[in-house]
Amino acid sequence: MEIFPFANLCWTLYHQMDKLIRMKKLVVSAFVEKGEIHLILDGSPVASLFPVELELSDDEHVLQWYVDSPIGGQFTLSISSPKSAEMQLTKRLGKGEKDWGGVGI
Repeated sequence: MEIFPFANLCWTLYHQMDKLIRMKKLVVSAFVEKGEIHLILDGSPVASLFPVELELSDDEHVLQWYVDSPIGGQFTLSISSPKSAEMQLTKRLGKGEKDWGGVGI
């Protein structure tokens, strides 16, 4: 019986588990009085059904937002996880105003 295939399997499982352990969770909540909030993660749109909860690799990521409020109103955007990116933004927009921003995760 050859031991190398078993050793390779163990090594592969170890690396897969290590990758899972090093993942981080992104949790974003939002409220917009009148208008829409759009999220973009690493250049790709994210479904804006709040709260948004995504598992991310331990790599660096960029979360961006864009708020469109054609008739004005207030919005709040909260990032509660990961801890390194925790923030809350509340802002009132006038008629036709837009807001955008981003944060490194």
